[in-house]
Amino acid sequence: MKTILRTQQLYIDWPTIDSEPWLNVIIQMVETDDQFKPINCVDRWGQVSARVSTIARKTYPFNDPLAQSVGEISISGIATALTAAVIDLIIQKYGGKLDFDSGYIILE
Repeated sequence: MKTILRTQQLYIDWPTIDSEPWLNVIIQMVETDDQFKPINCVDRWGQVSARVSTIARKTYPFNDPLAQSVGEISISGIATALTAAVIDLIIQKYGGKLDFDSGYIILE
């Protein structure tokens, strides 16, 4: 039997417009057999959190299969890409336009 930890939920908490964002990870513990077939699962087993600014400069190796690029990316780079994706999703669903000066989506 093996005990593994996995990310159950990952979210960025940005409670107010002028607050600093936090990265939060909810961890799930899973007991598996030797072939990693789940036997028992404990939801919300643990949590880790960090201010985004404290981890922004960390870099990690990556291999992007769609863009066919290999290299390093920082947490700051990941946040920038995720921000663009979230803005796109919000505008697709609710309309509006991105005000580049403020960074806010303005509904018409």
